[in-house]
Amino acid sequence: NDNAVPATVDLTGLDTSGFSTALNQISKMFKLSAVNMNTLNLTGLNTANITNMNGLFYNISDSSSIVANALNLTTIDVSLLNTSSVTSFTSMFYSNPTVTTITGIEDMDTSSVEWFNEMFSGTGLTGSLDLSSWDWSSGKNYSWMFNNVGSLTDIIGIENINVTALSSTSALSNFLNGVTLPTSRYDQLLINLAAQTKNQASQTAHFGSSQYTAGGAAEAARTSLINNDGYTITDGGAA
Repeated sequence: NDNAVPATVDLTGLDTSGFSTALNQISKMFKLSAVNMNTLNLTGLNTANITNMNGLFYNISDSSSIVANALNLTTIDVSLLNTSSVTSFTSMFYSNPTVTTITGIEDMDTSSVEWFNEMFSGTGLTGSLDLSSWDWSSGKNYSWMFNNVGSLTDIIGIENINVTALSSTSALSNFLNGVTLPTSRYDQLLINLAAQTKNQASQTAHFGSSQYTAGGAAEAARTSLINNDGYTITDGGAA
């Protein structure tokens, strides 16, 4: 049947080794496709030389998009995607409200990534996201990273973000807007942030509706961020 619609499009082995920047043309190919699929499998895609993945999957599943044939994705599989040279994930999965799962995200090499801003903003991710193996040491901007991803119940490893090299005082703006972390996770995030040497104080930091434990180390850390580092913090208050 020439009109059959595949459930999965598999790009395993597609060689992009000749490129050094974003895969924008592949992204445009997805958006202009007439294929209505629910799984995009990028396992084994050769991206060893890619340094910029800005907007790679930008708005490719949004049925309200101006792109008439936007894909109806629920799952993106990035298992074994080589991101060792990537410095920017800006808007990588931005505005994909039907995408509930990104398979293999926990194994991505983030050791060189500086720009995480808007990475998951507006996606439909649900449940718990495991980023515990991510290396945040090069992070410069996390603004809007999880904006409007309200179906997430936990982001494991988010407490380990590095703020020693932030690019501006808005690098944490709308970071977790719409998200509620478990109290224990948010407690550790506050404690870890307060312990770091910060090159950009006076942050406008948005931690969603997450609540911290009153009267303990987390509250003390939050107070230190506000009084000693000039942070303006939006969160759910004391638990």
